[in-house]
Amino acid sequence: ATLAGCAVIVIVMFIVMYFLESGATQRLLQMQGKRLNEAQRMASMGSWTVDVRHQTLICSEAARWLLSIENSTQHVDLEVFFDAVHREDKAAVLLALQEAIAQRSRFHMGFRLVRANGEVHYVVSDGMPMLDTETGEYNFEGTIRDITEYQSLLNALESSEAHLKKVINSCLIGIVQGRADGRLFGAN
Repeated sequence: ATLAGCAVIVIVMFIVMYFLESGATQRLLQMQGKRLNEAQRMASMGSWTVDVRHQTLICSEAARWLLSIENSTQHVDLEVFFDAVHREDKAAVLLALQEAIAQRSRFHMGFRLVRANGEVHYVVSDGMPMLDTETGEYNFEGTIRDITEYQSLLNALESSEAHLKKVINSCLIGIVQGRADGRLFGAN
């Protein structure tokens, strides 16, 4: 009887330790999840998973912000994503994503998203097929990065270059460009 009592006490101690440890593990996972979300937000990047069979989208907090779906449930219909894609980019994004899913190939594409407040954000999204070991089916997982600031700088640089070309080409004085070896390669 004493041995059985000791065994019960040991088993109960292991159960208590398990629950205490799993609670600590749960808190650690939650803390790491919050840190990951904050890191993604600071990097203007989010992550997503397309559940191909159910046509649903699971997004990180940063991706949810870009798509203006911060207040919706974790799983959203894939249509919600396409509603956020700029109307001029919709067909190309849909085709590229459908082809990548059908061929189980990588997805890489730049396009525009329109947030609920009307702001247009330039994004780049990358994805790849991933086998779900539980279901044996392929899902599509990837990232989305906000490159609006970079795109604005690029647009300003292109505009400045176009303006400079106009100025040079409208000069009344001839301008010739040459190499060190004496060969000419450009003129206005």
